[in-house]
Amino acid sequence: MAAVTGYMHLQSVFAPPRPEQQIAAESDDENSIAVNNKLAEVISDDSGKNESQVDEPTNSLQAEQETPVEALPDVSTEMVALGSSDPDSPWKLLVVTANRGAAIVHVEINSSEHRDLGTTENRQRFGQKISGYLGPLALTDFDTEAGVQVNVVPRGTPAAGAQTLTSGVESGLQKGDVIKEFNDSQIFDVPSFHNALGACQPGDTVHLLVQRFVEGEAEEAHFEVTLEQPRLALIKSEAIFSDEDPNPAAERSFLLGLLQSAGQSSNNPQQNRNTVESLLDRPWEITKRPDESGAEQVVEFSLTLGPGELKKLGQKGRLRIVRRYRLTQATPQEEGSIQARGYHLRMEIEFHNLDDVTTEVAYHLNGPAGLPTEGWWYLYKTHPKMFKSAGARDVVWGSLHGHQLFGCTDISKHAEENPSAPLTKITSTNSEELKYAGVDTQYFAVTVMPDPESESSARPLPFASAVARPVGSLNSKRPKVTNVSFQLKTKSALIGPGETLTQEFLIFAGPKSPRVLADYGLDQLIVYGWFEPVAKLMGYLLHFFYSITTLGVLETGSYGLAIIMLTVLVRGCMFPIGRKQAQMAAKMQELAPEIKKIAEKYKNDMEKKAKAQQELFKKHNHNPLSGCLPMVIQLPVFIGLYRALSVDIGLRGAPLIPGLNWCSNLAAPDQLFYWEPWLFARLGSLTGFLGPFFNILPLFTIAFFLLHQKLFMPPATDDQTAMQQKMMKFMMIFMGVIFFRVAAGLCLYIIASSAWGVAERLLLPKPVPKTNQMSETNSLKKPASGGSNGSSNPNKRTNKKKSKGKR
Repeated sequence: MAAVTGYMHLQSVFAPPRPEQQIAAESDDENSIAVNNKLAEVISDDSGKNESQVDEPTNSLQAEQETPVEALPDVSTEMVALGSSDPDSPWKLLVVTANRGAAIVHVEINSSEHRDLGTTENRQRFGQKISGYLGPLALTDFDTEAGVQVNVVPRGTPAAGAQTLTSGVESGLQKGDVIKEFNDSQIFDVPSFHNALGACQPGDTVHLLVQRFVEGEAEEAHFEVTLEQPRLALIKSEAIFSDEDPNPAAERSFLLGLLQSAGQSSNNPQQNRNTVESLLDRPWEITKRPDESGAEQVVEFSLTLGPGELKKLGQKGRLRIVRRYRLTQATPQEEGSIQARGYHLRMEIEFHNLDDVTTEVAYHLNGPAGLPTEGWWYLYKTHPKMFKSAGARDVVWGSLHGHQLFGCTDISKHAEENPSAPLTKITSTNSEELKYAGVDTQYFAVTVMPDPESESSARPLPFASAVARPVGSLNSKRPKVTNVSFQLKTKSALIGPGETLTQEFLIFAGPKSPRVLADYGLDQLIVYGWFEPVAKLMGYLLHFFYSITTLGVLETGSYGLAIIMLTVLVRGCMFPIGRKQAQMAAKMQELAPEIKKIAEKYKNDMEKKAKAQQELFKKHNHNPLSGCLPMVIQLPVFIGLYRALSVDIGLRGAPLIPGLNWCSNLAAPDQLFYWEPWLFARLGSLTGFLGPFFNILPLFTIAFFLLHQKLFMPPATDDQTAMQQKMMKFMMIFMGVIFFRVAAGLCLYIIASSAWGVAERLLLPKPVPKTNQMSETNSLKKPASGGSNGSSNPNKRTNKKKSKGKR
């Protein structure tokens, strides 16, 4: 059991991933490769080159100068928020969109059940508590003087509920406000604001000095804000509001670009120039804003391309592109439907032909980027294929061939080996229609798929190809936390004069809960690996026992007690097998002296030694391999339970003992105390062999391993066996080192299971081998057959007496 678990963790222990922040910090390292992820659809002077000129990036737009480009409307950069950050609101998501590229820049789950643990780990690492939450305000440095400007104030955030202390000033921060001071400390720029916020905890009340512009006049106002628990951001970008090119590591999600012909664009982003720059970087016009009182919130962006821009694509006329995002309130009463879950956002794309000529349209759609990497230093994620490794963030997709996963390590490796062409194809050119595509983490996923409720005419075009791509800088030392995304390229479609082509998608952004994923048709995102039926059964039983714990004194339930109850059930069902194994061990102890004699007698003849042992086993009707059968039967149960515990989102953030900081997350190591400053970096760092925290549960695990081995292992019969047993003891210690970063929930199961085995060995009578039982029975029967008690044949007794008289 220990060996199997150790094998499963060898890969994650010896090559733990590193956080995205550390990768970015080492971008100047000689092993780091800067990848330009603007995908070259964002082009400038050489946009008008044809296919034959792709490899000459220095050419200018001489061919385009003949067709003047019409004047573009003056549209300012702006952000619009959908949904709410309030856990009690009817929305499950808070989505922030940007009209620059009509993209999504931020998505967070407002449920208190799925709180942000990545922030917790970061704060604990520095010996501090969790920082407070003000809301995703898209702050930027103020242009004229010190301070940070607020660019969006989503509903339900603490910033929206800020209480004013200045008469005549409306409560709540507003778009355009400039934060000048934070708790009487002057704010110079965005980093200084985050440092001030990081020193505060959830529940703290902070004071803000804000400069607000009313009819062009600057007024100062004082606000008080009570900080809250951080929300979990599934999509999180930085530098998204700058007028300059954004940082590639913080690329906006779900960008759309036009292609000359689907599937013909180059795999090299520097050569893929058949697109329109304005789609990705130009601010789109906001033609519809969300209704604050409506059950469905909608934001609509629009962009019109004139003849000069369409000529770059080899087309004529005028084309209007509309992108629309819809967020609907969750309706729990519609049980079993996606509306009851509320973890989705509808995305609509419309192409309006405004001219009297037919035009051809093909486009690419980028996927999400910037998903969380929480627990990257201890997580173990299963790949659907054997001998393949998954990372903290991987590209997944589903088709007629089933669920597929392209690991971020493979994406990073391909980009490192091919810096001029970092995109990696994940489907063939003539692939079938994809069921879904997304980016997958240990417990959460963001996917895009056809809207199941849309009309057939509005379903997405068949995709000609799909590619996976890295986002930001690469680091060859730790590729498992590479920020990855994908790009889907459609086939061409003709749009007649005055006609409209509509495409409807469903974006899922939520937890990898079996019930939630089943409603969305994404249940294959949970990969159990070997013995999947057993793993699913173990997961069902775990949640059943958890529901029982909610009926007792603990109103919130306890997954720790549920794991112990599951262990008792499993060991109870396997009790006959365990007794059989103990009986085999007792038999081996009985035969040990004779086996030792055989070993001494045939010390130099292995063939005769083996033959003599076989005769001995045959004489006593004992098969030494029968002791392995119980282990073979237990193996699927143990692996299935291990898989169930490693993917169950219920354990994420579940404490062993409510109210204690120790072991506050059963899906992570127990983290008794922080010891990184006292160890070498190779041992105690986030990338070290042992990790930055001292964990106590693995020590209990190894102690039970050694005790279990001492009680159940038969005594050595020769020097070779003694040496093997010594090696097993050292192996147990090595297993304890490997278990040092195992999730606390799995350690708890192993401790409870080992305690059951030890109690069974010490409290129950030792099993008697069958041969001993038979010999004792025969010894009891022999006197009975020769005496008067119990005999049913008096003639035999008479014959024996006569024979004695003759003598």
